[in-house]
Amino acid sequence: MISGFFGQYDRPFVEATVISEEIELEANVLFLIDTGADVTCLHYPGIDDMGVDQRLVVEHGKEVHFGGIGGLARYHAVDATIKFEKSVGEAVAYEVKLNIADEFQAEVLEKGKRRGMDNRPPSLLGRDVWGQMALIVNLPEKEIRMIPRPRSEPR
Repeated sequence: MISGFFGQYDRPFVEATVISEEIELEANVLFLIDTGADVTCLHYPGIDDMGVDQRLVVEHGKEVHFGGIGGLARYHAVDATIKFEKSVGEAVAYEVKLNIADEFQAEVLEKGKRRGMDNRPPSLLGRDVWGQMALIVNLPEKEIRMIPRPRSEPR
């Protein structure tokens, strides 16, 4: 079982390690568990905090575009592993296309910051990852559990 927690405004979060050889990244990331997100995404300013080299992202990633509440945004998809530590037993890992926000997002956030706006989006754990597990979100009891499927079960 993987345990998460509730953050500000009772938003559900989980921590995982992101590994991508393509962009020379291994970092712990706090993900918002987003039931409306189809894919997993890293956003600024967290990308800078992880030391992601945007040159490698552009060089190795495939440019993709996603629409959401904030409109259309550009990302670069790279091969990555999302690894969760379990409270009991071995860690569990998932191979994904990790979508890394274009550095234009950092510029937009910086402009907003100069205007006194705090509009930093969290990194999102999308259905491509959490959909491979049983997700239990129990707000009254302040409990978030993600239960991985046994490896023999089909997706």
